[in-house]
Amino acid sequence: MLKAKLKLSKLDLDLILKQRKTRLLKNIQTQYFDLKIFQNPETIIKKELKNDFRINNFITSFKSSIIISKKTFKKSVERNKVRRRFYSIIEKYLQNNTKNFSENLNLIFYPKKDSLNIKFSVLQQEVYNVLESKNIFE
Repeated sequence: MLKAKLKLSKLDLDLILKQRKTRLLKNIQTQYFDLKIFQNPETIIKKELKNDFRINNFITSFKSSIIISKKTFKKSVERNKVRRRFYSIIEKYLQNNTKNFSENLNLIFYPKKDSLNIKFSVLQQEVYNVLESKNIFE
């Protein structure tokens, strides 16, 4: 399972999605998922949440998240299965690649309905291809 420090918290997601139009770097669409790449909203946090106690826990580093709506997958079992698959793929990718990841990036995956019924290896290869081909971490 992906470590909590590599996942976006609720506070992080709120800040990123609030400023999504100005912070969006890339939007990549595939058959199985959409990937949105955002800049880390470090400057926004310092301005808006000076006195917020949660700001002390915010670590500026590479983080990722998976957002799955009930509209896409009706059952929570399906949503959780897809979420676990994506977090597992991201964890394996980070372990296998020793590149220096940019600390200014946040990845948000939006799985599509097709991602539930395909084999794990196919989904893993698709994610790896997107992360490698788009030069996200350089």
